[in-house]
Amino acid sequence: MKSFSFDKSTFLLTVIFVVAASLIFFLMAITYKHLENQTVSYGKITDSYEVSLKLETLYSNLKDIETERRNYILRGTEDSRNESRRLIDDKITENSELINKIKQSLQNDAEKIEDLDALKLMILYKYDIVKQTYNGTVNREDENSIKETLLVGKNVM
Repeated sequence: MKSFSFDKSTFLLTVIFVVAASLIFFLMAITYKHLENQTVSYGKITDSYEVSLKLETLYSNLKDIETERRNYILRGTEDSRNESRRLIDDKITENSELINKIKQSLQNDAEKIEDLDALKLMILYKYDIVKQTYNGTVNREDENSIKETLLVGKNVM
């Protein structure tokens, strides 16, 4: 029976094959981890984009509320008051839903939730200014009163 023996070239080819296979598996592992990290990063970017979009909608709604308040101050009829109140109530409801959705998205980030709570307080202050306008606190006959309430609304925005 013949014994199996390695000559130098066969041994060298075997070593090269083992090293190459090990290198390929190592590179595959690194690539897998990189793709996994990219997937996590992409998820965070998507979440951030969604929160940003909701904040933009929130801001747009606040601008609509302020615009409607200014229109009411300038027009001042009972029909415009009811129409404006309905639109503003709808926007306030939508903003409350948006804030809740944003808070759910940020549930793991305490610092951003604190910022959101501060934003919510400013929004509530804005709603109080709007309510004062519709409750007759603003004298639409007094030009200084109108300027003052418009300036306060602008500063809060």
